[in-house]
Amino acid sequence: MSSQVVRVQGFNKGSLSAIGKEVEREQIQHRNPDIDIKRTHLNEIYKQTKNGMYAEWKDVCSNLNVSNVDKLKKKAIAFEGMVITSDKDFFEKLGYRSGLPPPEKIKKFFTLAYTFAIQEIGFKGTDTNVLSAVVHYDETTPHLQLYYVPVVDTWKEKVLQRDKDGKVLKSDSGSPIQARDDSGKLIWKVIRDSGDRKLSRDSFWKNKGGNTSYTKLQDRFHEQIGKAYNLGRGEKGSTREHTTKAQWEIEKIEALKSEKHDLERQIPISSSTVLGVHEIAKIEPKQGFGCIKNVTLKEIEHLKAEATEKIVIERAFALQKFENESLLKKQLNYQQNETNHTKIKKEATLLKKQIAHTERIINSTPELKKMFDTALEEDMKNKQDWLSKLNPGNQRTINKKL
Repeated sequence: MSSQVVRVQGFNKGSLSAIGKEVEREQIQHRNPDIDIKRTHLNEIYKQTKNGMYAEWKDVCSNLNVSNVDKLKKKAIAFEGMVITSDKDFFEKLGYRSGLPPPEKIKKFFTLAYTFAIQEIGFKGTDTNVLSAVVHYDETTPHLQLYYVPVVDTWKEKVLQRDKDGKVLKSDSGSPIQARDDSGKLIWKVIRDSGDRKLSRDSFWKNKGGNTSYTKLQDRFHEQIGKAYNLGRGEKGSTREHTTKAQWEIEKIEALKSEKHDLERQIPISSSTVLGVHEIAKIEPKQGFGCIKNVTLKEIEHLKAEATEKIVIERAFALQKFENESLLKKQLNYQQNETNHTKIKKEATLLKKQIAHTERIINSTPELKKMFDTALEEDMKNKQDWLSKLNPGNQRTINKKL
C-alpha cells in the first residue's frame, strides 16, 4: 500500500532567492537533479510570485502588517515549505505517465491537497500568507510544493520582572528576567487577535497543538483525503519534527545504505576467485585485441606492475557498487540538498571514468575478464541473500530493476 506524504520544513531569509529560482524554474541548471525542464510546461501553478520569492515575502509581510520583520535574526525561520505527495506507484495507478499531461484524477487529488494546505497553514483560511504553490510534474514523482509565511495574530509573550520604578530586571548575563507568580510558575501574557501580526514558527505550530501538531496534521489529511485514496496513514502518534520530502527520502536512503554496507562487509574476497600477483605477472600482452580499441600495451604493463589482490578486487567490484548505489537512489526518488548533490555528482563522474577505464582493460585480457566474471557472480549471490532479508515491498521494487 502506498502512503501519504505530508512534510514541512522551515527556512531562513537567506534561502528565499535560491528556492524561488528552483521553484519557478528560472535556471536551466538546478540544484535538484530530478528536474527535467522538457516537462516543466506540464507543471500546474496555484499561486506564483509576482517579482521573485524575496519580493513576495516582503509584500506578504507588509500586507499582513507583520511587526517583527526587521527584528528577525539571521538564522531565524522566515518562511516554511510544505510538500504533499505519495510514491510513484500511487500516481501510476491513477493514470500518470511521465511526460504526458496529468489525467483528471491526479489533478483532482492535488486540488484537494492544495485546499487542505490552505485550510491548515493559510492565514485565517486564506492564501494571503502563501508565497508560491506549484504541482511539479517535471520531477521523478508528482508533488505539490507550497511555501508560506507562518504568521499569527495570537501568541504568548513573557511578562518581565520589574523593580519598583518599573525598570526591567536583568540577569548577570544581561538577559531580561521573566516574572513568576506566587507558586513559582512563569507568567505569560496572551495576545489575541492583534492588528500587529507576528512572524513566528514557534507560535504558529503551538497554536495548532504544539508537540502533537505534526500528528494532528497527518490525521486530518488521512481522514479528509488519504483514506478516500486508500493511502496509508504512516506511523501513528509520531511527534517527530516536521521534515521535507527530501529529508524523508534521505533518511530512507541512509537506512538502506547501512544495510548495503553490512552486505559489503559480508562479501567474502576468496583467493580462489582472484588472480595472485605472480599469476597476473605471467600475462603476456599481445598485439591487437580484436574489437577492443584504445587499449595500449603500456596500460597492460602498468596494470601488471601495480597489480595486487587488493587493487584488482577493488576495481572488479567498482562497477557493481556503483550500479547498486544508483539503483537505491532511483528507487527512493532521491532528492538531495545542494551540497550533498554536488559532492555525489563529482564522485559519480569520477567513478564512471574509472569504471570505463578498468572495464576496457579487463575486457582486453581473457584472464582478467574471467576473474571479474567469477567475482561478480559471487557478489550477485550475496546480494540475493541480502534482498531476501528486505521487506517484501522493497524486494519487489529492486527485483524489477535487477
